[in-house]
Amino acid sequence: MYMIFRYSQLSFLFLGLLLTSYSAYSQVVVKGKVVDVNNSPLAGNALLLQASDSVLVTGVLFLEGDFVLESTTNESLLLKLTSLDFADTIIQLPQQNQTDLGDIVVQQGLALDEVVVEASKPLYEAGRDGSMIVNVQETMLANSTSVTELLGKAPTVSVNEDAVSVFGKGEAILYLDGVQITSERFNSIPVNQIAKVEVITNPSARYDANGQAVINIILAKNGQEGLQGTIQQTTTVAQNFNDPISWNAPNYQAITLNYRKDKLSVTADYGVNLGRVWSQLESTRELNTSGGIVFSDIGLYENVDQTYDSNYRLGIGYDINDRSELSIQYDGGYEVYDLDVLNQNEMTFNGQSLGLEARNGGSSGIISNNLSGNYSLTLDDKGSSLFIGGQWGQYDNDLLDLLEEEITFSDGRITRATRRNDGGNVLNLLIGQVDYTKVFDGSGRLEIGAKYSSIDNQGGVELSYRPAGTDSFIVNDAYSNQYQYTENIPAFYAQYSGAFANGISYGVGVRAEYSQVRGENLLLDSVVIDSTYLNIFPNARLSGSLESGVSWSLSLSSRINRPRFVDLDPFLWYQDSLTSIRGNPRLRPTNTYSFEGTLGYKGYEFKVGYAIAQYPFRTVIIQGSTSPNSVVMTQDNLDRLNSYYATLTAPIEKGIWSSYNSAGIRLDQLLDQENETTQLRPQLYAFTYNSFLVAKVAKFELNGEYFGATDDGIYYRDPVFVLSAGASRSIGERINLNFLANDLLRTYRPGGTYRVGVADVTYNWLFNTYSYRLTVSYTFGGLKEVKYRNRDVGASETGRI
Repeated sequence: MYMIFRYSQLSFLFLGLLLTSYSAYSQVVVKGKVVDVNNSPLAGNALLLQASDSVLVTGVLFLEGDFVLESTTNESLLLKLTSLDFADTIIQLPQQNQTDLGDIVVQQGLALDEVVVEASKPLYEAGRDGSMIVNVQETMLANSTSVTELLGKAPTVSVNEDAVSVFGKGEAILYLDGVQITSERFNSIPVNQIAKVEVITNPSARYDANGQAVINIILAKNGQEGLQGTIQQTTTVAQNFNDPISWNAPNYQAITLNYRKDKLSVTADYGVNLGRVWSQLESTRELNTSGGIVFSDIGLYENVDQTYDSNYRLGIGYDINDRSELSIQYDGGYEVYDLDVLNQNEMTFNGQSLGLEARNGGSSGIISNNLSGNYSLTLDDKGSSLFIGGQWGQYDNDLLDLLEEEITFSDGRITRATRRNDGGNVLNLLIGQVDYTKVFDGSGRLEIGAKYSSIDNQGGVELSYRPAGTDSFIVNDAYSNQYQYTENIPAFYAQYSGAFANGISYGVGVRAEYSQVRGENLLLDSVVIDSTYLNIFPNARLSGSLESGVSWSLSLSSRINRPRFVDLDPFLWYQDSLTSIRGNPRLRPTNTYSFEGTLGYKGYEFKVGYAIAQYPFRTVIIQGSTSPNSVVMTQDNLDRLNSYYATLTAPIEKGIWSSYNSAGIRLDQLLDQENETTQLRPQLYAFTYNSFLVAKVAKFELNGEYFGATDDGIYYRDPVFVLSAGASRSIGERINLNFLANDLLRTYRPGGTYRVGVADVTYNWLFNTYSYRLTVSYTFGGLKEVKYRNRDVGASETGRI
């Protein structure tokens, strides 16, 4: 707590020293309303351009005529209004802080001869304050069958073991239209509805403090009244590395409907994934046990049949008046997987050999239900607003393992066993959130809000075995358990932003989260987790631009990583006779304090950063209690993690060629008294995306990403490279074809080594990423002024399921 308080003092002292050299000033604000000759509002884009060279400063989409633009530059500016409904209009703006143009009358309708426009929005753009915008529509990313797959192709973003990380920052939390959401909720939305992805490396206080960065998915906004729908069919073939002549992979089908009539809008979608997914792990493990050295050569082969993996959504929105709207949404998922997992383990111990083969022919099922409601109110013409939201959710997860195990001893003896490991949990959550934004004259903006989350997670595991020659199973009480976890987190935040005389903008904020966590063993009627803690998260930011066109920003932030419920569960989860998984109820959250600086010029961007994390948690291996060669995998806190990074991005636009390139270097240093650290090795990073727009033929795309070898003193990771190519073409205005060839060189093979606890481990993963995919989508109907938008306020904790 002292460290948090001390960091808060340093953050605001640093900001105060920087701000004392500037006098208060309002940034440039331009607003108006675009109407036709009949005074009816129109839809289009409002752009601020530098008068000297027409370089874009900022822009906004407006649907009902009204627009507000803000800029920190004090140069002479032009306002450009553009739309398919009226001719381009350019207005020279006076050099003043506040400009209200009132009603801007334009001539509706364009009298044009046949015009063919060949243009493409860049896939990647620099956002505000060092963030990055990834445009999805009409790119190879739209060919993804899930948001998780989509994020894996975004620069500086990696997806490993269901965790999304940002290069140089660490694990990120996921948002949908500005409100946090689980990965399950993301995957319930067809990718063809996603307009762009915003990668925020320095989130403000309004974002939940969990995670080191924020990835915000922004949905496309439709602007036509009536009925519109999209049907999508995605077919993928991927090579099974265990059988080179076998090609199979999940196929994805989806349908999306949008309808609007007057004040009522409805949106609905349904998607299903069917097929097989493969993975293979080759690993060696050397255990330094009390009885001697145990060496294991392990092969784990997974062949999962997605028997039925569906998700669905229905949302209804209603415009109460021109300033307020109400919406309600239900979404859910139903997933069934049939498992075919083979675990082979060849061991040597004190001159004796032992062979273990375990096959899991079980199944798993997940049912999720969510109901959320929102109310939003615009309070004034400056953009002040009030948002009230709530969510109820339930997740039911069942895992039914059926284990056939065979052990071969060095003397030729063979023992066989059949076991069932049945487990599951039901998680209920209730969330409430209120956000208030006050926009002052000029650039002042105050955001305050509160959120309360209540979570109840009940579950258990039952291990049973079948004696030889019998058909009945007997429960093993030593490996069985029932538990209940509850967590309540009230949170409050305040964020203020403004600008100074010479175009420098600033932001200061603070977030407070009070966590109450309790875990009970229902079988023993005992409390195993009882933790209460208060965290204060300050943040500060400065940004501006120079006359040369160089932009800059400095930021300080503090974040937290809370362990997942499964990582806190102190009871064993049986995997085979010699391997179990157990949570650690003493696991502490990780607090991270970071600094980042950014320089930008005409799309080029250079970024440097440093972060210190207290008590980072990592996977460790300890000796089991059943035999000298048994192991238990668990999570434990290490002492500290220091991270240093620098990245450089460079966009290129040359005729039909558009390219986005990024390179970086990162050094992580893990420090721990109980685990020996070795020599460090920085990681090199490179990313390139290239698109070629060939008129009347297609758009061709090439995407490559490289993560170099790295060593943080305890964990070494092998280099990884992946190359993908795509092509897309529209047939008329309704049909879109997309082709994707993924992992062309078959080089995506994550691996590495680590020495922690009692084990030296090497590992190498294989996935069926070498694949070809064809996506066909058909759009019918049309919409006008779709305003429906539902926000999920509740996934900051469900992401830890």
